[in-house]
Amino acid sequence: MLISSINIVDDQLYLSKTILLQAFKSVESSYMNFFSYVVLGGFSYAAGWAIRTYVLEKQPKTDQPYNLKHPAILAYLAGFFIVMLIVSWLIGRYILGHVVIDLPFIIVNSLVATFVYSFGLNPEKASYDVPN
Repeated sequence: MLISSINIVDDQLYLSKTILLQAFKSVESSYMNFFSYVVLGGFSYAAGWAIRTYVLEKQPKTDQPYNLKHPAILAYLAGFFIVMLIVSWLIGRYILGHVVIDLPFIIVNSLVATFVYSFGLNPEKASYDVPN
């Protein structure tokens, strides 16, 4: 009787340990680490910088200066947001293994990437008037 109860406890312990190990592996493989977000932010900033440098600065000067309220800048931001929605879905589906569409991840990831993209795209020169 005692031996059979010990075997049952061992089997339950083994089963719970196996379940915890599988859950840990699942969580471990289903998140983006800090470095991944830094790389994604770097690509977003570089894309904005490239559009500003190779497209906007090559065009003739307009009456309205390029800033975040300019229609061309807003169009580039909207386009990048749409592209990032697709890229975020692809990251979630094929890299992170989300079977269903993970809307919070897709929307937040796209908004943050578009925000970082806007820093690269914004041609305004910052003036740092530091007091003496």
